[in-house]
Amino acid sequence: MEFAPKGFVANHPWRDSDNRSDRVWVHARSLSLGTMLAPKTYVNHWTCTRDVNVMFDYGLRHLSVYFLHLGRRYRIDSHFGDIDGDMKMECEGNITHLTFSLRCPTRAWREKIIAMEDGGARPDIRATNKQVYKTWERTLDIPLDADAERCIEAEPKRVRCGVFPSFASHRVNLATWLTIRLKFEPEDWMRKDLNTMITCCTEFNLIPPNFNHRRQAPLRVLPASQLDMTHTHERRAQRIQDFDVLYYLECAISQGIVNEINLEDEIYDLLNEAGRIDPSYPRGIMMELLANTSRVWKPYDACYNILSKKRSNVGVRQAIPDHCVPIRKIMVTPATMYLQPPTIEVTNRVVRHFSDYADRFIRVQFVDEGTTRISATFGGHSSSAIYARIYKVMQHGIQIGRRRYDFLAFSSSQLRGHGCWFFAPTRELTCNMIRAWMGTFDHIKIVAKNAVRMGQCFSTTIPTILLNENQVEVIDDIERNGYTFSDGVGKIAPSLARDVAAHLQLETTPSCIQFRLGGAKGVLAISNFLSGKRIQLRPSQIKFDSVHTMLEVIRTSTYLPAYLNRQAITLLSALGVKDPIFMRMTEKMVNAMNYMLRNPSAAIKLICQNMDEHGNANTMARIIGSGFLERSDPYIINMLNVFRVSKLKDLKEKARIHVPNGAFLVGILDDTGSLEEGEIYVRISNNLNDTGSQRRPPIVGPCVIFRNPCFHPGDVRVVTAVDKSALRHLFDVVVFSSKGFRDLPSMLSGGDLDGDDYTQVFDQVRVCVA
Repeated sequence: MEFAPKGFVANHPWRDSDNRSDRVWVHARSLSLGTMLAPKTYVNHWTCTRDVNVMFDYGLRHLSVYFLHLGRRYRIDSHFGDIDGDMKMECEGNITHLTFSLRCPTRAWREKIIAMEDGGARPDIRATNKQVYKTWERTLDIPLDADAERCIEAEPKRVRCGVFPSFASHRVNLATWLTIRLKFEPEDWMRKDLNTMITCCTEFNLIPPNFNHRRQAPLRVLPASQLDMTHTHERRAQRIQDFDVLYYLECAISQGIVNEINLEDEIYDLLNEAGRIDPSYPRGIMMELLANTSRVWKPYDACYNILSKKRSNVGVRQAIPDHCVPIRKIMVTPATMYLQPPTIEVTNRVVRHFSDYADRFIRVQFVDEGTTRISATFGGHSSSAIYARIYKVMQHGIQIGRRRYDFLAFSSSQLRGHGCWFFAPTRELTCNMIRAWMGTFDHIKIVAKNAVRMGQCFSTTIPTILLNENQVEVIDDIERNGYTFSDGVGKIAPSLARDVAAHLQLETTPSCIQFRLGGAKGVLAISNFLSGKRIQLRPSQIKFDSVHTMLEVIRTSTYLPAYLNRQAITLLSALGVKDPIFMRMTEKMVNAMNYMLRNPSAAIKLICQNMDEHGNANTMARIIGSGFLERSDPYIINMLNVFRVSKLKDLKEKARIHVPNGAFLVGILDDTGSLEEGEIYVRISNNLNDTGSQRRPPIVGPCVIFRNPCFHPGDVRVVTAVDKSALRHLFDVVVFSSKGFRDLPSMLSGGDLDGDDYTQVFDQVRVCVA
């Protein structure tokens, strides 16, 4: 590494932070919100002229517009990355217009003045400066005018009405009016700030560097009153007969491919007429329309051209596997909803049982503007409006056409992603009826746990074998000193495991299966002590009562490579592992990634060391082994480059270092009593074309074991891997001992055996820790 020579001065304008601020403030004459009717035609829907100020923060790369409206101060924020295309600048004398469109709605804030009086806080604008402080709160309701403000205040609060995809009336439509037009008419002493703003925008590629306003044709500006603004969601629901076609059209509108102001009555007639010929025609037309990545300015012409060119091929449907089903999804933001076209997903227990109503299930996810995660608020800012929006959608449901989707339940993974399931009830089936069929949850009095147990039925699973009641037994848990050694692990007979493997079309019978069976969850490990086709469950696996007896498989035990991450590296370093060891592992990994592009054998070896649970690595290894890399096949070369870039990106951002002598395996319990305290059994299979005779011998010796996430040095343990003949039938799992004072999984970041994965390292790292 070389340092800059003495006296070096960077010429970049943002290097000198003392002489130049990252923020530029400019006073604007007016702020207008509207839409683009055509590439050169702007429709103005709303304008504010009171106290408009624009702030460009080039350090954080976002802009804010402050304005005063109906006696309240507001602010709208957008990131530079949300700007669609370039900003359009028009100059005429002393007047400058800056027009730009956004990909997603802005974040709207309202200033809140809080007075400190009588030991409490309440809004009081008349308080003195010493008694008040100002903060910002998110808002979704910016009234159009004084009359609209009175209408908003008079709206009934407790009337149950589904939330429509369209924006509420009497408010500034932040969801659709995505084009911002700023008018600047600065005084002489303010001209410098405007020029600075324009220069900085050019440096950040917001305005083209070679922009010449004299050669640019000015935008044509039209008031919204001159256009037909009656193409609302309610009108579309009345004109379009097929719900699927209506849903696809709403998808195109919500994603910005089509705008309401470009719709014509002829497009409804075209879709309905095509539907009379074949119901799949209008759906195929809308799917082709959704394939566009840019704005469609003339939707009717686009639909007509699609139908004319493809004709009967427009309605061809793709084949769907038996265990999959198309599921719709809606992303709800504070200002709008993004309707997603159906995607093929693995089914769950509820959707399979009510397959006749599968099109009435829908996934709903709550996100912030720009589809970012809803985060906590800091600095006194309030997000009560966002929480009120979420509560309203959950309580009132989502109305699309004649269907109203109501909240049903959510799974544990959806809860982490702020998602849930909704269902459109009918006279024959309601949400309460579905929840009653799922099982008995009355004994679970904790609200959060009750909801999570319901979500257990929504885990994506593959149905395998329908069991009888006499095939399922309940055995006692192994408990000692207040610890449950067998928490989440049961047993399955080898013959039944072979039937499950045959149903899943697996070449070998897995040693462990992560499953769902009625109200039970966890894993089932093969036990040679069981005969026939039986399953033994433990009380720790049974979460609620259910009459469902289909054995559903989430996944089977497979070998996955071991990786270190930032948490594990930090703890291993604290436990005595020297930093040069990690540096050598990183350097070796980078060199191997570079060398595999030139050597097919090295590529196969490296791919086999980085197996994935979806089998993509196996496919790549077989293609390379067939000689396609030696012939410089562009497809396999691109796949290798993507694989290499992905691994290097993980290495850079997450410090994800591959450990050659390691494994990432699911944990089970030793039901034979062969292992002593502090011992584990690990036997991993070969990566390709594994058979019983080709499996590697069991790992023997000291090894390091941990579970992610790990935060304390005690979460990393040194154990002894041993070889036991009674466990030789198990592979691609880590077997823990059932003896000792406390079970080992609970000492690894509070883990258990209901499907948790554990990382074992049999490398030089283990020697340093030991």
